Amino acid sequence: MILKPVESINYDDIIALKNNHTRENSNLEYKKADSLNFVLSITKEKLDEPTKEKRIREFLKDISAFANSEGGDILYGIKCDEKEGDLPVEIVPFKEDNIDGLKRDLYQHIDKIKPKIPTPAIQEIAEPPLKIGDPPTKKYILLIRIEQSWRSPHAIQYQSDSPFYFHKRTGVKTIQMNMEEIRESFIRSEGIIEKIRLFHEKRIEYFQNIAARNIIPFNLMPANLMIIHIIPTISFLQNKIIDFKALKRSDENWYSGFGYTKNFTLDGLAIKGIDAKKYTHLFRTGLVEGVKSYGIDRYKDTQKDNLPEDNKFLLNLDQLDVEISYQITRSIHFLKSKLNIPGPYFIFLSFLKITDLYPYVYDHRINQRNGSLFSKSQELIFPAIELNDYSITLSVSDIAEKMRTLLDIVWNAFEKEASESFDPNGKCMPHFLEKLTEFNK
Repeated sequence: MILKPVESINYDDIIALKNNHTRENSNLEYKKADSLNFVLSITKEKLDEPTKEKRIREFLKDISAFANSEGGDILYGIKCDEKEGDLPVEIVPFKEDNIDGLKRDLYQHIDKIKPKIPTPAIQEIAEPPLKIGDPPTKKYILLIRIEQSWRSPHAIQYQSDSPFYFHKRTGVKTIQMNMEEIRESFIRSEGIIEKIRLFHEKRIEYFQNIAARNIIPFNLMPANLMIIHIIPTISFLQNKIIDFKALKRSDENWYSGFGYTKNFTLDGLAIKGIDAKKYTHLFRTGLVEGVKSYGIDRYKDTQKDNLPEDNKFLLNLDQLDVEISYQITRSIHFLKSKLNIPGPYFIFLSFLKITDLYPYVYDHRINQRNGSLFSKSQELIFPAIELNDYSITLSVSDIAEKMRTLLDIVWNAFEKEASESFDPNGKCMPHFLEKLTEFNK
């Protein structure tokens, strides 16, 4: 695998693979461009059906094998030495006038893998023109990055009535899995979900215990705690340990998006927010925990007496949507751009020790808060949401739209019909987009 984010890989990186004699391995494979003949504009109509089906099967076999193993990159448009089959000797980009159509066709084929794998990143790497100012060559190397899947094993089926076949990467080869390996893979996948669930339960139990004793890190008020967990599945698939010292050497202020005060802990690093209301805990295994207290300042209107919200902790639900969306976006961007930790990510949201909380929506037409004291429960533990990182563009609005179901449930819990941040089609409302933009500055 090329140790760079997919979108940062350029043609010079491809040349370096050849010049540095970088051989194929369990995480890297080279393919000639004709392996894609079944989707290339200039060849797909010319292929006879048996040849086309064979190419499709080989393609899906390779993709599923990487997902069933440790993930990796497949590069199309590179020729290997005939004697030493794993050594790149020539870069042979392919001509394609409709690269977006080609990628769309490939995704449609990838969807045939059962069960579906985490959506791979497909990135075209354009051959640069010979001279500056020349038109684009429309010649490409194609890179497909497949992440290790927590849902493995994945299978392909050659015909609708044929059995399923499971494959894996072993060294530079793709081979069929035996029954014992298939069984172990099923057991491992079930174990990942259980590990994620247990981790979340233990963290919630930890906060329940310390909140009961009125002790919260960074001296946060132990009331009305909102806790967000962003858990990459790879944290339980691989023994990845983050080197915070290396991060500091590469970027002294890498943590500035989370706050300004950092403290090392037994589990990783805790970063205090710009106010006294929140902090973010970065675990060495790549998990993120965001904590905020809405139990700081009780509201008191000095102009009027005996308002319903007087002496309560106010919770603006519109602003809550913004804060949840921003925390998750910022965390996922950090995991991908700084730590190269891919999805899928499991998102958990919880409210603990709810006390004198007054959730409301502000009605600008009558200049009044529309809400009531929440007294139904002291805890709210919401269902987990799974985010596949390649199905989103990592903008805060995209992630917010993916989180709509969770945000609706949050509003339901606080006795509102649904989040007012989205239109009937699930798109962010203009006022929500404006707040997201302001919050992101």
